[in-house]
Amino acid sequence: MLTFFRFFSFITIIVLLLTSTASFSQQVQVNEQELDYEIFDIVLKEKTLYQSAEFYRTNDGSILAPLQLIESLLEIDLTYNPDTRQFNGGFADIKIDTNLQQVSSSITGPTYWSNTEQGYYFDIKLISKLLQSELIINYNILSLIITPKDKTLTFPIEVRLLRESKELAYLPTDTVHYNFMVDDQYRLFTPPKGQVALGLANNSSDTTLNTNLSLYGDVLNHAANLTLNTNTVSKDVAGRLNFKRDQVSPNKKILGVLNNYSFGDVSNTLTRFGIPVSGLGFSFSTIDKRFNNYYGKAIIDENVPAGWEVELYRYGLLIAITTATEDGRVLFEDIDVNYGTNRFTLKLYGPYGETETRNSDVIVGNQIIKQGNVDFTVNYVDQTKSIFNNSSSDINSEFIPTFYMQSNIGLGNKTSLGLGYLSQEYAGIASDKDEQVILSLSKSLPSSLLDISTTFNDTDEYNYNINLVGAIGQQDRYRLTALSNKTDTVENNKITGYYFSRFDNFTITGVSSLTENIYTTEKNDIQNYQLIVGTPILGASISNKFDYTKTHTDIITVPDKEIIKGELSATKSFGSLVTSRFSLNYLLNQIDIQEPGITSAHLNTNWRTLTQMNGSLDISLYENDQYQIINRFAWKTKKINFTNNITYSSLTKWTVGIGITFNLDYDYYKNEVNLQSEYTAQSSTLDLFAYHDRNKSGNFDEFDSALSGVKFGSVTYWDDLPTNRRGYTYLPNARIGRPFKIDYDTRETKSDLLSPVYDDVYFYTHAGGVTSFDVPFNYTSYLDGLIVNLSDKTVPPSIPLELVTMNNKVLKTFKSDFNSSYSLEKMWPGKYKIRIEPGYLDKLGLVSLPAEHLINIKTGTNFVDVPDFELINVEEHVKNTSELAHNEFYTVQFGAYDSREYCALRVAQLKQSGFADAFYIIEGTNCKVFVGEFRTGAAADEYKSTMPKTLVDDGFTVIYREGEDIYSIQVEAYSIQLSAVIKDGKCDTAAFEEITRKLDHLYIVETDSYCKLYLGDYTSPLNARNALDKLPDSVKKGAFLVKH
Repeated sequence: MLTFFRFFSFITIIVLLLTSTASFSQQVQVNEQELDYEIFDIVLKEKTLYQSAEFYRTNDGSILAPLQLIESLLEIDLTYNPDTRQFNGGFADIKIDTNLQQVSSSITGPTYWSNTEQGYYFDIKLISKLLQSELIINYNILSLIITPKDKTLTFPIEVRLLRESKELAYLPTDTVHYNFMVDDQYRLFTPPKGQVALGLANNSSDTTLNTNLSLYGDVLNHAANLTLNTNTVSKDVAGRLNFKRDQVSPNKKILGVLNNYSFGDVSNTLTRFGIPVSGLGFSFSTIDKRFNNYYGKAIIDENVPAGWEVELYRYGLLIAITTATEDGRVLFEDIDVNYGTNRFTLKLYGPYGETETRNSDVIVGNQIIKQGNVDFTVNYVDQTKSIFNNSSSDINSEFIPTFYMQSNIGLGNKTSLGLGYLSQEYAGIASDKDEQVILSLSKSLPSSLLDISTTFNDTDEYNYNINLVGAIGQQDRYRLTALSNKTDTVENNKITGYYFSRFDNFTITGVSSLTENIYTTEKNDIQNYQLIVGTPILGASISNKFDYTKTHTDIITVPDKEIIKGELSATKSFGSLVTSRFSLNYLLNQIDIQEPGITSAHLNTNWRTLTQMNGSLDISLYENDQYQIINRFAWKTKKINFTNNITYSSLTKWTVGIGITFNLDYDYYKNEVNLQSEYTAQSSTLDLFAYHDRNKSGNFDEFDSALSGVKFGSVTYWDDLPTNRRGYTYLPNARIGRPFKIDYDTRETKSDLLSPVYDDVYFYTHAGGVTSFDVPFNYTSYLDGLIVNLSDKTVPPSIPLELVTMNNKVLKTFKSDFNSSYSLEKMWPGKYKIRIEPGYLDKLGLVSLPAEHLINIKTGTNFVDVPDFELINVEEHVKNTSELAHNEFYTVQFGAYDSREYCALRVAQLKQSGFADAFYIIEGTNCKVFVGEFRTGAAADEYKSTMPKTLVDDGFTVIYREGEDIYSIQVEAYSIQLSAVIKDGKCDTAAFEEITRKLDHLYIVETDSYCKLYLGDYTSPLNARNALDKLPDSVKKGAFLVKH
């Protein structure tokens, strides 16, 4: 058997190494469930814009960033249409008009994207292309760094802050928010919602009636969670009751400083002393409870209905299994964590086929607080008590307090100082009190974090601990730990090394430790080595753990002991109907009288039909021929699950049980108890009111009317819960703890052109809470139009158009269809202008008649038919124009370019060719080259006919309007009396070399007294002012606008 298992282990490693795969497609959509979770700060040009943003990472290490958050932070116009997969928008002088396939094809290798619950996430390589910037993950500071490729490029957020005379330093997250956030709401009382399970079990010795409750609701403006378990045999009441308040949105604290507080049965598992502090009492903290921050190993503590089985996954691999205790608690201890973000997924399985998924995040490396800032956590509990009596506590006895406090102070230079205090008293011994103090120093290093701590008390006991956690690239993580502690019975010294690496779908973890235990009479040394390999194989998540331990003692008569053991686990889903989980523990060498072989094995299969039936089969095998078989079956209706289970074990023989389980809620619009089996108990409820905001006041008043038939998404269960005739709906099963967005469907209302006034609304809720929101709707319009060509009757496809305000601010860019028509949906009432993009017309030598259409959309207008745009060649348009204004003349144009230097060069070439009246102008972002000034188009055509053929083919006759003011930025001026600026009697460009290295589009003008350096030619002072605001500070000082 020993030989077989060694061969089996060897084959396992080979199979795991050979089954990693890679993707070579250009643009790849990834399911959210296949992605790993990361958290990074977002930094623009070395300045932090946002802290703890949520990212995703693919198997090959590519990072996916939240497009909508980045757009909001930079204050740019960038939209993504999932139907056409089109990106549109722009900022500064950059226009964005491309689709997902086009931008992906310009990138080497695959680019990834995902439609998640938080919105669309795209590969940072793709976003880099759109923003014309470098987006790089800096693992030294766990941040996404945004750096424009063009150093003169300035994002709108920088311009706005500069105009407001604010330094672009740390921008608090409350200044960058979701488009519209509905804060969490705590009420005086909400009817409890949650899960109720009633079961009756019978075996050879007795009959047991079991009741299990897991309820959530609001009591006295606090979130309450009650877990109860009772049975008729023990007659004990086991449970937990907790009251708490969390921040009402990600950016709003309680009482100005606190993120959360709780009282009742409270728990704090991540303490600096490495031990959980849980019991009856209270706690409060300034640390965001969405994420658990810790430097060493972690503990995950969750409230789960009693008897539920819980699996713990990381990177899709099963790492632990446990069962919720009778008081509704699950505790995973001694969990290895890596540098960066560690997302753990908990999969919950109820005894009667119920399922639920939760996430828990542990972050290491980016929690160094800023200089001068202070955070703290305080717990005061009696660890021997709970609100409900059980065999281990007595609420009526004397309170035996445990007090825990931890505070961290930012010292600057990415360093923080920690101070912790723990005081524990013991029952029956008034003088027995254990007090400990811990001092810690945390320092953020390149791609790593160093943490040093020392613990001591009033005796000779101590604990010294050094942790170094870090990353090597994107896939590799390591941790080195050294500790030394002394108690009254033993002195312990230990060194641990940990390394984790990932190759596509393949993960490998190595752990080694050397431990020395010194007792008063003996000393022993322990060596431990672990190797964990895992990968998906044929759709199954498989991992294999090898564990070698050797113990040596200095007592001659005690031989060394070696233990070689392992654990193999596999999880696989067969479609969406069957999931199987298999694990076995095995021993590879003989220990005392225990022979090598399998020590235990477990097989679990969950199945369900498409409609109402589900069940599971559990088979567990143990040593000494012990075994247990459990078969569960449930008949699921919309309101109640009817359950049955049969258990046979080698010890207790037969046990047969029946029961019912359901979720409890109360719909106060229908005044009825809402029994459901279709959604999780740990969720919230939305109380929405939809109305037609006729007077556009944003509030429901006497001019408005309720709107029935509105449906909301994205929860499938909500499809059958449209607003009633009074405009109300009650939507349970809303997600908790993270902002989420809802969708709207008005197709079954009085008009599908009704749209919500607030398009991007996010909610932030807590378990058991009810959040109310009035949703105003108003009519939008649908408009369409056509483009025709008067010259050759053919119209190019995909002509770019712009929707602009009356002040010429571009609101939206879009393109015509293949048949030269265009349309816009959901247009709000108001005045707009539509035009064909001017730069597009210039490049093709076309004129649009008219140049733009004025659109006045009135309330109640369903459809708007825009008059045609007529395209005509510039030359033909000139010939058809008979009258000129006093400041207009005919001229020959030779093109429009985006470089002022090229226009100047082209004019110089024309003058060298004999056309002394050549000139150029700046118009918007382009410049145009002309030759001549004529009163009639025929004179211009005749002049053009005298030009060489190489020029005639490139030129065309146009009408030019003169007399408009031109604005420039004067950057520098030197007196011509300075010899350094004069060469050969002219201004010397070398004198301005330092500035010209920083800026493009500069030119020198020589006057009677000065050599002046100018930047740009602008047709409006606003454009010139915008350019001035974008200049580097070293150049902007002393620069000013001039009018020519």
